[in-house]
Amino acid sequence: MELVFLEHCYRWVKTDGVLVFVIPVAALNSCARLLASQFDRVNLFRLEHPECARFHQIVVFGTRKKSQGRGEPRGVDALLRAGYRPSLIPALKPDLAERYFIPASPPITIHYSGLPLDQIEDGIERSVAMQNACGVLVRKQQRMSGRPVTPLHKGHVGLLACSGMLNGFFGEGDDRHIAHWRAVKHVDEFNEEGEEIGETIVRRRERFSHELTLAFENGRILELKETKNEDQKPKFAGRSIRSGGYGALILRSARQAPTFRQILTHLAKREVCYNSYKSYNTCRGDFMGTTRSVVISMRLPAESGSRLKRMATRHGWTPSDASARLVEEGLRRSEFAFIDFRDSAAGRQAYVQGSTLAVWEVLLLVRSYKEDVAAVAKHLQWPQAKVQGAINYAEAFPEEIEEALSENAATDFNALKRMLPQARKHDSRRVRKSRDAQASAR
Repeated sequence: MELVFLEHCYRWVKTDGVLVFVIPVAALNSCARLLASQFDRVNLFRLEHPECARFHQIVVFGTRKKSQGRGEPRGVDALLRAGYRPSLIPALKPDLAERYFIPASPPITIHYSGLPLDQIEDGIERSVAMQNACGVLVRKQQRMSGRPVTPLHKGHVGLLACSGMLNGFFGEGDDRHIAHWRAVKHVDEFNEEGEEIGETIVRRRERFSHELTLAFENGRILELKETKNEDQKPKFAGRSIRSGGYGALILRSARQAPTFRQILTHLAKREVCYNSYKSYNTCRGDFMGTTRSVVISMRLPAESGSRLKRMATRHGWTPSDASARLVEEGLRRSEFAFIDFRDSAAGRQAYVQGSTLAVWEVLLLVRSYKEDVAAVAKHLQWPQAKVQGAINYAEAFPEEIEEALSENAATDFNALKRMLPQARKHDSRRVRKSRDAQASAR
């Protein structure tokens, strides 16, 4: 953009005239060749004003070359080096030795001989081609008017505001302004202490609120948006970009537009949030690992709720955890054949239906037979489909099964003796029963 401006405007500088060109230092490389070919005594200085330093701006001074010296880019290498090393550019100071004298010149009248762009722009809207294209490209503006049958509550007002149906002009005189609404997503994060020692549950709640922007005729812009106080509780607060006292200004404007005041009254009391909730739990348990969860409300009969609470108390769970576990178990029962869930000494575990074997015990037997499903089915006197159902479950949830297998491998006679002091170790001299007899004994 700086190069385009320079290409169009450098011709207006007369011979020995002075160029003062303020550009970002990043645009110096693109303008270096044109500056070196059309101007002499080119000097660069770094601007130290905070606004200029924010955009890394520099100022370029130069005098227009005479006609016989134009076109040859002398000194372009020095400008390019300065563009690559902006830290070497000196700062602009009042005590600089370099001076530029501006020659006298008469007033200049600039004539534009190009296309009448304003007239063309006005004529396009009235053209036949534009009228035909508007039906396809431009959405027809819909106007809605009338009085609602019932009073609008906060949810209605929030939907109307965020959909843009309340945008428009309000107020009169100096308080006449344009109102614009938009939806904004907020994420609230809070921590909870888990049931185990040192366990922390991090929850993030996503919700949608709205913001209001007012633009007045005198250039004043006001915003109504949600802020947070020290307790991290969201609230609505006003902020004026160019002046203070936002709340009073908003209400003064609203007094001259009663319908607009009703909207502000509803929204200033409480924000209207879309009921979207997501939590990210870090828990440890049977199969309720680190998962991404959503909140789904359900209604249970009173008797079912009491039974759920009793079950949660018996296992040391919360009612919400108990309901989540039961739903998860039901989903797994429907997805995997021959799978059931029961209470055991090690907690809730997946079992094979119609037997006393847990899934991990079947998998232990499968590994001892070197993945031979037919041999395992013959050993247990089961159909092969039943053994394969346990294998399918173990493949879907390997962490759960591997944890049970590792816990079983870590339990030896010494660990058992610590739990049962009366246990004694005996070496049996009898001939071991066959595997089929062991299976039938079970």
